[in-house]
Amino acid sequence: MTELLLAATSLDVTPPPGHRLDGYAARAGVATSTADPLCATMIWLSSVDDPGVLWLTLDAIAVSSTLARELAEAAGAAAGIPPSHVVVSASHTHSGPSGWTGEIHPVIPAEQERSLVDSLVAALRGAQLTLQPVTASWRSVEVVGVGTNRHRRNGPHDNTAGILALHSLTGSLEAVLLDFACHPTTYGPENMRYSADWPGAARAALAPAVVGFLQGAAGDVSPRFTRQGRGAAEVTRLGTLLATRVRESLAGPGLELPQSVPAIRRTTLTLPVRNIPPANESEALVTAAEKLLTEAEQLATATEQLATTSAPSATAAGSITTASGPGATASEPGATTSAPSATAAGSSTTASGPGATASGPNGTASGPGALASGPGALASGPAAAASGAITRAAVDDPSGRISQTRLDGARGQALMAAANLPSALDLPVSAVTMGDVCWINLPVELFAVHGACLQSDSTHPITRVIGYTDGYYGYVVDPSAAQAGTYEALITFFDQPTTNQLLTETATFVNQ
Repeated sequence: MTELLLAATSLDVTPPPGHRLDGYAARAGVATSTADPLCATMIWLSSVDDPGVLWLTLDAIAVSSTLARELAEAAGAAAGIPPSHVVVSASHTHSGPSGWTGEIHPVIPAEQERSLVDSLVAALRGAQLTLQPVTASWRSVEVVGVGTNRHRRNGPHDNTAGILALHSLTGSLEAVLLDFACHPTTYGPENMRYSADWPGAARAALAPAVVGFLQGAAGDVSPRFTRQGRGAAEVTRLGTLLATRVRESLAGPGLELPQSVPAIRRTTLTLPVRNIPPANESEALVTAAEKLLTEAEQLATATEQLATTSAPSATAAGSITTASGPGATASEPGATTSAPSATAAGSSTTASGPGATASGPNGTASGPGALASGPGALASGPAAAASGAITRAAVDDPSGRISQTRLDGARGQALMAAANLPSALDLPVSAVTMGDVCWINLPVELFAVHGACLQSDSTHPITRVIGYTDGYYGYVVDPSAAQAGTYEALITFFDQPTTNQLLTETATFVNQ
């Protein structure tokens, strides 16, 4: 029998202060300090005669295809294996440095900082990877309350976490390869500290096991409707919630996987870039979005004034009541329906359609907080500061965030119209298989319904869809978002026929 070997380590690769943070177009300035460490985690499964697969997960907004190749070479050198056997995935934290990758999209101009890349590469090349025999098992568990669809709370969302558990022959948990779909956006654009966000908190809560985190089909999934604040305490709460469910799952039996190393196959898909509307149309859209955001802020101001009149004691204390924006959710039609996948070992997919959406074995994941604004969302202060705080409330409220991101999208499309975009893009796609489990790796931000489609079309008993891997080529949106003109739809590189091409060609490749 082939002996399955594991080497796993997590490296603190946090840069020093003074570098720009990535993830938000509205953010200005540079990192001032570290809230929690940014890590590069390596989980390598092999045998004495097979290089297997090494997963390299990085707390970063994304990895460009160029950076991914460089990191794969460094990690491969540390392990003594070809870089083609290394999968490089970003967690998509919005509190990492832009200097690792540079500009990943015209929406957020950035420059790659060679000193940061060299430091990261050196850390990977110097990693100590000691192999030991392990057993592998698989679990999937529903996690409610970390994230939901960020356009409407009952929209499509796969709320299951996939768990590859690796135990020593004596039974100790050595490493976990964990995937879950949700934007790590607890911290907002006002945050100026490095942070892995809630994936880092989940990793810390599962210590001492080494945890590699893979981001799923999270293009339209975030904590917008579940977060109860935007600070360190909320990062810890959300990460602990996920880690607790993982531990509960690990306490029970899992699906034992064969003692064979994972295998990887790769392909490249060439996709045409959509026709971006001309600059004058994009600028008109910006003007309209600015008007909508202003109206949201005005409504928040009126709501605050009414609340102040009704509760003078709160004003006397100098506190500011959280204001909510116009409406709890965006009214966007759900036009696409995808069949749920028949996956094994508790793995589930998302069925989407107009109205209610089934997500996971027990329905839609709706968290405890109906609104993102809540205790701690606004800082109490003198009444003179109320105007600015009310504006922040309008933006932090889910409907306010939708208005703000739509404005960001309109501005982003205007930048795309002015950019010299290529006519087509080459997307690296890979499939890693281990027993009944298949991980589909793509360099895009898939919407939840796309993850469900790929799972449904897969011939593998258990299929997990991973984004932000081996490159980055932006959002891939569903027909509902395209029709509604959401933030993601405004800045995507791909139209709907090309989206269908991506899904079809990926499914065909996976099932070969």
